[in-house]
Amino acid sequence: MHIARQALPEYEVVYEVQRSSGSYFLDYDDYPITSYYRNVQNIVVSIVRRGSFSGKYLLLNAHFDSAVTSPGAGDDGTMVVVMLELMRQLTQSTKSPMQHGVLFLFNGCEENTMQGAHGFVRGHPLAQSVAAFINLDVAANSGREIMFQSGPNYPFLMAYYRDHIRRPYANTLGEEVFQMGLVPSFTDYETLSKQGGWPGLDFALSSYGYLYHTALDARETITGATLQHIGDNLLGLVRALSNADELGNIQEHSEGTAVFFDFMHLFLVYYTETTGLIINILLGVFSLGLIVGTLFMIVRKEGAVGTNVLFESGMSLIVQTLSIILGAGLSVATTIVNMIIRFRLKIWIYVHLVGQLIPIVYFCSLAVTLFAVFVPMTGRSDNRSNPDLQMALFSSLLTLLLVGFLTPFIVLFRQKLYVFGTLLLLFLVTAIVAATPEGFAFREQTSPQRYYIFHQQRNFYWPNGTLRDSGAIYYLHPQDRHTPELLQSEVPEWSKAQPLGDECERELYCGIPFYINRYHRQSPSSYWLPALEPPIFPEPVKFQFVSRESPAPGKHRLYFSIQGPSHMSLYVSPLAARKLTGWSFSEQIPPSGKRWQDQDVYFVNLFSGSLDLTPITFYIEIELQPSSQSDSSLFYLSVVAQYMHHGSVYRAREFQTLLEKMPTYAHTVAYPGYLESWIF
Repeated sequence: MHIARQALPEYEVVYEVQRSSGSYFLDYDDYPITSYYRNVQNIVVSIVRRGSFSGKYLLLNAHFDSAVTSPGAGDDGTMVVVMLELMRQLTQSTKSPMQHGVLFLFNGCEENTMQGAHGFVRGHPLAQSVAAFINLDVAANSGREIMFQSGPNYPFLMAYYRDHIRRPYANTLGEEVFQMGLVPSFTDYETLSKQGGWPGLDFALSSYGYLYHTALDARETITGATLQHIGDNLLGLVRALSNADELGNIQEHSEGTAVFFDFMHLFLVYYTETTGLIINILLGVFSLGLIVGTLFMIVRKEGAVGTNVLFESGMSLIVQTLSIILGAGLSVATTIVNMIIRFRLKIWIYVHLVGQLIPIVYFCSLAVTLFAVFVPMTGRSDNRSNPDLQMALFSSLLTLLLVGFLTPFIVLFRQKLYVFGTLLLLFLVTAIVAATPEGFAFREQTSPQRYYIFHQQRNFYWPNGTLRDSGAIYYLHPQDRHTPELLQSEVPEWSKAQPLGDECERELYCGIPFYINRYHRQSPSSYWLPALEPPIFPEPVKFQFVSRESPAPGKHRLYFSIQGPSHMSLYVSPLAARKLTGWSFSEQIPPSGKRWQDQDVYFVNLFSGSLDLTPITFYIEIELQPSSQSDSSLFYLSVVAQYMHHGSVYRAREFQTLLEKMPTYAHTVAYPGYLESWIF
């Protein structure tokens, strides 16, 4: 390794390729996943300064795998490059002290349920010495990196971020939105914090997310300025944390969550949750006191009229309440000044405007950031939600919050009609553009519309092993609000597509070979077409029932063997009066996902590294309830295979012809899939 050879003598650099196997449970609402993997590859690099090593490590993590059909230059090649340069900078510095080691984890399986990070946590010996981590990921292709998750419960990390980041870009609002599940994705931060139990910081590029997980995520879209910005910020932070006393005994510094935000990317404001509660209470009490004081001054005015007093006190109440909600402390300060000058005409409004200027600039900057981040994200969720409505509601909320700041500015205009006329004109121009082709949401090279189209073979068997149904289909998985209307208007074949309908009642998981079980959530709005040609499978699935035994009265254990491509899945659903009590994929049986036909449903994600595609042998153990018949069937078992990395050469001619008719503005993820469903 070139960087290791160039390292200064005072640094010890050790690198290795880790191959890991294991399993763990992801407790997602309605669609939990048992993630089973073998031979996942990670590259682990350890840097220690000789003579000053504390035995603890700071972990930096980025993944080098990419989403299907995507080159992955942004996600997550950008952060891999940054980590390599950080490694070079650290090992060629003679000035910066480093009492803790730094681990660089280049993990090879993030896109498939974060298995690479889990393999490191559970399988690498140095994982026991990790004190904290920095996760580096990407949800876009340019701009600045945003720090959107911290801790949990270790606010000292934010103190180091504040003191050692050159250009801060962080907001606790992003943490809340992400943890509420409003962002349709996950990062290794979840695995490292929950499975490893470590505190950390989560960074990601967030601007221009239209190219995320598409074929357009290429090197040309990543600017040198973006890489330089990330590196400048992270180098100082990594150097500081690698010498932080807190990492020596991390448990002593658990002090609750942190509230944080940057101001115009100039400096960071952060405080603990407890401090925030105290500040809000004090500001609330103080603001109410100002309202009472203002009302008292108005009453003492000579010639004060009751209606005027009521009106002015009401306006003061609105202003101060908005100040409390928005945290605009300067509004409180300007109110104090206005009380001192007794609200003299032609003076108080200017004093008030000075106090509003900074909050206006801050919230306008925040609004631009939120729009840049969430417009692309909401557009790729699914077709059940309306992103236009979400953004409209968000815009209305921001307008209501800002109107208290902007109203005093409008008061200064003599011809207020011109102000409202200009705003109306801007609205009309926007509406007209949106209704013309120029306002069309999708562009070929900049903001493509996403489609998932799969060519799938499905085979269903009776309990006696005979085939009860078989056929090939094209399955259209919805990605945005306009699926499939736009496609049906441009590709005549898709106008004949049908919804799944009652197929989801007849078959487990609708009889569709889902890559991830949460895709089932969109099944009511998914469509399919019959296929005349079967898919082409370079590695056919070999599934075999091996043997059966009864380890205890009322219990039946069935052994199976399965072999196929790297990405496979199992659906397991015990029949009525049967219970899953054991299997090969975990020591404990996880909770059931969304039930089907009043039966429990379990989903197993199987991943095999490319170095080992040998058969997987597993067992499933079912316990019968006392009232059930022992000679009847026990459970449904569906075997699923995804051929996502085999290229267009394995597409059937009919499938390729259908894909060639896709609109130019569409980005299509397309590959064959396979399912066979059994009843044992």
